[in-house]
Amino acid sequence: SLIDASADAANMTNIKAMLKTLMAYKTLVNTFIYGDMPYTEGGKAFDGSEFFRPKYDAQADIIKAALNDLKWAIDNFSTNASQVSLGGSEVLLANDIAKWTKFANSLRLRYAMAIQKNDATTSNAVIAEALTKPLLAADETIGLYPASIPNYQNDRGGWYRGNSYVRMGSTMWNAMSSTNATDGSGIFDLRCKIFFEPNRAGEWTPFPQVASNSTPAEIGNSGDNDPYGEARLTNWAVPGNYLYAPLNFYYVADKTFPQLLITGTEISFLKAEIYNKGIGGVAVNAASAQAAYEEGITESVKFWYKLANGSSIWVVNKPAAAPTALELSTMLTNPAVAYSATPETALSQIYKQHWISLFHQPLEAWTLARRTGYATPSVRS
Repeated sequence: SLIDASADAANMTNIKAMLKTLMAYKTLVNTFIYGDMPYTEGGKAFDGSEFFRPKYDAQADIIKAALNDLKWAIDNFSTNASQVSLGGSEVLLANDIAKWTKFANSLRLRYAMAIQKNDATTSNAVIAEALTKPLLAADETIGLYPASIPNYQNDRGGWYRGNSYVRMGSTMWNAMSSTNATDGSGIFDLRCKIFFEPNRAGEWTPFPQVASNSTPAEIGNSGDNDPYGEARLTNWAVPGNYLYAPLNFYYVADKTFPQLLITGTEISFLKAEIYNKGIGGVAVNAASAQAAYEEGITESVKFWYKLANGSSIWVVNKPAAAPTALELSTMLTNPAVAYSATPETALSQIYKQHWISLFHQPLEAWTLARRTGYATPSVRS
């Protein structure tokens, strides 16, 4: 409203489009967590006491409104030299208007897919339009990168230390290894040793996704038994013990890793799903689905190799800057990964690999699981 009231409003269209994109993003993330919530009357407490208890809007209406805001942003981003620049204050995409357009359009595709089962009419129209406009390439990411944001550190250590006994679960293990061999000889997913590491005994032992009364409890996350203690930066070997394979210490400890908002690999998997199902005015195309699927896997693996290799604190078992062509080929042709000629099986593979690629984005992985009717890997008691 301040921009609209300004005499220079016409020159601040890009700023308005950026704001609409970010507000739509935050709105969509929140409504997919909470469902109905204050929206049209939200954030207006300064306007009067009648807004102290804002009404709740229906989730479906909120989603449509946010999708429309994203469309407005996409249609109005401009490269005209008259547009006001935020300069160094724009720390998300550094005033890259082309990338802002991709960001908004990629979000639109993501959330159109999320409502496909419940509102195919709205979803299909948005999907059809989004596919005709710029989307994130498979190797592009949007996120909060500490390197480009002054005084920002993404410290996630507290999520794992203390009483948070986060360990590798059997569901993820079974999606990354062809056997339960504790020496890791069955691991075929190249990301496994970046995300996780063996237990104190050097064994790849996952915690059962559905534990029983006879399942041994983890020893602890304190003192010498803590696999996430920062003492491991100088003394890798933990003096104590822990039974189950934890997340890789460096993955947990590195404060320069970004908080991802959306990635091009996610767009690849959404395209694979679209071509597999034939939705949004797109005909079923198994070859295009397979190409997008393999592209998503490949770029997800490359992203994590590059990120881990660039870590200044990563010392033990540091990955190369990129996987070799042979390593990628071996993974893509593994029977558990190789794209199936049966559409139903192929769709389950798309969901599985999409889910794994969202390892660093748990809320999006949860949304994917729910919207697919838990067709992603899961074990439910």
